[in-house]
Amino acid sequence: MNKNFLLLFCFITSFAFSQEYHYDYFIAEHSVRFKPDNQQWTSESFYDSVNQKMLFIRTQNDKIIASIYDKENNRSHIFKVNKLKDKITFIYKHTNQYPQQQHKKDYNKENIIKVEKLDSLKYNVTVFKNSKLKKKKISAIVTLEKSEFNYINFNADYNRTDEINKKIRSFLNPKFNYIISNQQKKYHSSDYTFEESIQKIQKTDLTIIVPEKLVLKEYNYWSDFED
Repeated sequence: MNKNFLLLFCFITSFAFSQEYHYDYFIAEHSVRFKPDNQQWTSESFYDSVNQKMLFIRTQNDKIIASIYDKENNRSHIFKVNKLKDKITFIYKHTNQYPQQQHKKDYNKENIIKVEKLDSLKYNVTVFKNSKLKKKKISAIVTLEKSEFNYINFNADYNRTDEINKKIRSFLNPKFNYIISNQQKKYHSSDYTFEESIQKIQKTDLTIIVPEKLVLKEYNYWSDFED
């Protein structure tokens, strides 16, 4: 996506509008997976710095979609993204309704999360399997920098990242805003290692409107890209 992606407003017509999302920053993050093989990719999103909500951009076979995760209702709103010169339109497609996960065992419940301060802008994150502190699940080095807005977003395939973010924030000076600019992490069970870093941050002004009448579907990754 080029810089023209940011010169936009969202145009969605023929709906009775019910919910509006506003995003004030565009963020591009570069990721590298070193093991078991070397792969690189760029992730793009829009960020609401007031409510800490995100609009994720996904591309598959030259088709682009955007998604908004509605945590309160356990669903994602999917939009088709059309680009024409310097104008981008977001067209509502459907809403993925995820199944309720009642009585599902939380295998991470007994994990112990430790965050240690290395210096004012660098932290060591370790997730242990249990209180014996002998077996690690995740280890990471997180680097921060001061910013115009707060973006403490430890990114991992792990259901307790909110707790990790909270522990990191507890060390920070509340007078300033911070972003995680770089994170290097290892999943010890698979020996996978990753490095993720902020590639671009740009101020923007994007409004997305979700229609009142939703098209509900069961989640299927590939159907999100179907016309």
